[in-house]
Amino acid sequence: MTDRTVQLVGGPLDGMTFPHPDPAAPDPGAYMIVPGELARAVYEPTEGDDPDRWHFGGWVGGEPGVPEGDDLEALIDELGPTVPPPDAEELLDALAEIAREQGRGEVL
Repeated sequence: MTDRTVQLVGGPLDGMTFPHPDPAAPDPGAYMIVPGELARAVYEPTEGDDPDRWHFGGWVGGEPGVPEGDDLEALIDELGPTVPPPDAEELLDALAEIAREQGRGEVL
């Protein structure tokens, strides 16, 4: 573990801090998950600034925002059909049992 702390500057996660994941990495920075977004926020150090201050550099994997209308249909087409995992029914049954035990009725 490192005693260095990364601070994010600008963008949707401005001000967030966390332990530096790998100070020895040759390419510091990260594609950060932003709650509610499909795209990732790019944060990287800026030349001439503290290497532990990572600045927002835009988005990767799309644009921020919730897809709607034709964009949503295109996303569904791109992702393709999904198949539930083989144990999905077993997991749902276990969740329903937990809900019954807690007196919350059935789970959909």
